Amino acid sequence: MDTGTLCGLLATDVDHIEPGDNHDAGNLQALCRFHHAKKSATEGANAANAKRERRERKRESQGSARTQMLKSLRDSRDVTNDADNGP
Repeated sequence: MDTGTLCGLLATDVDHIEPGDNHDAGNLQALCRFHHAKKSATEGANAANAKRERRERKRESQGSARTQMLKSLRDSRDVTNDADNGP
């Protein structure tokens, strides 16, 4: 990831070194427009990928919970049917 290495161009933008709402001077740096846009785009893509992965994990977990519930229902029906049929 581009961390905003000094390139020699005029700094026009203020960048958060660590993404988020920490506006302390130690978390800010001056970057040229190009490098600020490049760094911000990389951070945005990383955040979108992380969100997509969380959503996929949640979907997988919901799918396996549903599978377990259906198996449980089938098992309980089998037990009920066995009891109805008697020995």
